[in-house]
Amino acid sequence: MNLTPADKKRFKQHMDAKYLPQYVHSIPAPPDICEAVENLLKPRVLDLLPLSDSQKTSDNDMLARMLISTDFDLDETEAKLRRYLKWREQDRIDGIFQETIPPDILHPLTGGFCGHDNEGHPMYYGYWPPTHILMPLLKKYTVMDLLRSHFLLMERQREACIVDNQPQVSVVTDFSKAGLGILYHWGAVKAIKEMMLYDDKYYPEHMRHCFLVGTPPGFELVWKIFGPFIPARVKAKMHIIHKDRQAQELSKWIPLDQIPIEWGGTSPQFARIDDPAYKAGVYPSQRQPAWQDGITPTEQLDAEPPVKREPQHPCRGPHPRWWHWHKWFC
Repeated sequence: MNLTPADKKRFKQHMDAKYLPQYVHSIPAPPDICEAVENLLKPRVLDLLPLSDSQKTSDNDMLARMLISTDFDLDETEAKLRRYLKWREQDRIDGIFQETIPPDILHPLTGGFCGHDNEGHPMYYGYWPPTHILMPLLKKYTVMDLLRSHFLLMERQREACIVDNQPQVSVVTDFSKAGLGILYHWGAVKAIKEMMLYDDKYYPEHMRHCFLVGTPPGFELVWKIFGPFIPARVKAKMHIIHKDRQAQELSKWIPLDQIPIEWGGTSPQFARIDDPAYKAGVYPSQRQPAWQDGITPTEQLDAEPPVKREPQHPCRGPHPRWWHWHKWFC
């Protein structure tokens, strides 16, 4: 048995901002959605219960998220749930907190937590890495190596939701130090597309709001390239904010005392997940993090890109007009 178009239409009427908090906090959710999970979806996946997921809130919560992400298609929800559990087992996601990810990947590709938005969701702040940092990583590591840091980031966000007893996380991503050079690098484009596909497949209804701040000129081109990979329900949660009005716009959703100082707020309580002393729900104020290489990620992002120099001839320097005279004598 599958859901009829009339069922789907009725369920979508309940899909507002209040639905998931109601479900997670055991406040009576719309009866027909609860009935769909309990009576229609659960019997199909009894062999998978309890779900093998260390960061789940409950089995019902995960089943509801999967059902929403497939537009209330029971067949696709069951298939997606089976793929999800197989992926977690094969990629050892439950043990990713104990995994050692190379610091030169973790530093520029992850951010940290600071406070909560107006609705109480934990706030994550991250950076879009500059081209001169991302390109060497793509040459040194595989796409999957970089994705491991993203999986760690997503699991840390789920952990923060559990600690704060909230169903979703809000995200701020800073593009002010990014460049559009990655669009000319197939490895970078592939990594970003893979990241978006993983988020849609395996982290459904994970995000409450996403704020893209400090977007560079030409960001519309980026949006046209990667926009089709973002589901419509996720796009509706995304807000593009110009750098000039960043603090003013963010303050509509987040109190200023919950925004880190470097993002235009007043809070010093910024806990980076690559800090060896990081602990979910703990926001240090005056503690200096013990970075493994002695350079903070912010300083690394602020560093000037390396200057490209032409290879010099040992006799006359880089001038090619001298080469045909001196190649026989040097």
